[in-house]
Amino acid sequence: MKTLLNSALFLILFVVVSSCDKTVEVGPNNATLNTDDLVKAIAKRLDGKCIGYQLVISVKGSQKNIYAYGDARLAQDGNARKMSVTDKFNLASCSKTITAAALLHVLNAQKKSVDDLIHSYLPAHWTLSAGVKTITFKQLMTHRSGFSDKSYGSDYANLKKLVSENLKDSSKPEVYNNANYALMRFLIVSLAGHAI
Repeated sequence: MKTLLNSALFLILFVVVSSCDKTVEVGPNNATLNTDDLVKAIAKRLDGKCIGYQLVISVKGSQKNIYAYGDARLAQDGNARKMSVTDKFNLASCSKTITAAALLHVLNAQKKSVDDLIHSYLPAHWTLSAGVKTITFKQLMTHRSGFSDKSYGSDYANLKKLVSENLKDSSKPEVYNNANYALMRFLIVSLAGHAI
């Protein structure tokens, strides 16, 4: 009985210690990354240099690390409180950086250029205006697509309408319009080889 109990305790201890290992395979040739070290490196660069942030590292669907630093709300905003990993907030246009990085990643993986045209990567069942067939990935990322500043919204139905109605205005190519980045959601999926 004692041997069985010792074996069970050893197994539990092994599982606990194994689950604490933060080294994960991240690339070819068995390249690894220690996620604890990654958190420390990020914290070294950001702590004390920003108001507050959250960090979650997940690998292949398994959460490896969570970390929060600083303030979620400042005193001048009312209800001052520290940042926690459970705080929820709207990223708003901060998500554009993530979207652009994802698009550049998939363009690179597919050996495509930012100067390539976007139209063949939009849903095949959408009706595309002649103007949309002249837009490049770079023009979307730099808000130089020429889409009018008329707000159509960023949902599926409105984006479909936007690209069909030739709302591209070549006399005003530099108009900030969230539709530029909203369309990238479809382009990233399509470039990655998934049906949309």
